[in-house]
Amino acid sequence: MLRKVDTNGGYVFRLDSNTFPHHSIQRLIFAKAVREWVCYTGVNWSIGADTTINYSVRGPAPIGYGINYVFFTPALLPNIPSRTNPWELPCSNYNTAQLDEGDIYFNSHTDFVYDTTETDPISGPPFFLEVDFYGACLHELGHLMPLEHSRDSTSLMYYTANTGPILAFNRLTLASAGSAAAVDGGIYSVNQSIHNSDYCDGYPTMIPKNIGCVNSLGINEVKNSNTFTIYPNPSMGAFTIETDVNDYTLVITNLLGQKILIKKINTEKAEISLFKQAEGMYFIQEQYQNGTATQKLILIK
Repeated sequence: MLRKVDTNGGYVFRLDSNTFPHHSIQRLIFAKAVREWVCYTGVNWSIGADTTINYSVRGPAPIGYGINYVFFTPALLPNIPSRTNPWELPCSNYNTAQLDEGDIYFNSHTDFVYDTTETDPISGPPFFLEVDFYGACLHELGHLMPLEHSRDSTSLMYYTANTGPILAFNRLTLASAGSAAAVDGGIYSVNQSIHNSDYCDGYPTMIPKNIGCVNSLGINEVKNSNTFTIYPNPSMGAFTIETDVNDYTLVITNLLGQKILIKKINTEKAEISLFKQAEGMYFIQEQYQNGTATQKLILIK
């Protein structure tokens, strides 16, 4: 289970300032991967102040405890581009464990492709071996949901999912169809953590983020000055949409791209019910005459 281990109600990642230079593309890509997991699942993750102390080695408490350290290292084997160490503490009921911290390693010898647009192909044998850094970030963060490797080669959690050769349109993200199970698993972890605080010795559980992520992956969107608010988010079925316009079409789409609701709205505040839909992530889109605006909604049961 995920628990509250900091004042923000979740987990804060600390980047190693020696191997993640300030304003570097590596830093931007890792931050983007964190944001995507937050947007798709409501997990309470954020990036805090840098550190130069190697907290990946847990010494005498409190050194190394509760610090989620992210860094590059030459210590990994050549065929391992990245690795995650999830430090778990067992609960007294022996059926549950809580995630105390998670450290992420990236191999400094790996030929990573640093591309923020996910449009570059990833090369592989017989030329040279490249690894998609953005995909690797998403993959390792998935292990902190905590998800295991998938046997499905189209899933982001497949053990070589981000290793070339990969055509540009086959690069895996959370929006990829094969990653739907990983997203559902993450939502399940967040949901279980919210509701099962008594299952692990009374430790405070993670507080989900009230998300409002715009410009969703997989949804064609025309920029528009109109914005809207969804609450509560995550939702257990019913939610409210507030906007500054009173004439638009509401379109709700699931991860498979299926439109589950199309409704004409003529008010600035609308009450919507999705109680009959399965838990997961949904795209909430307002369509206007001069464009659209989109946000993500997490449905938990």
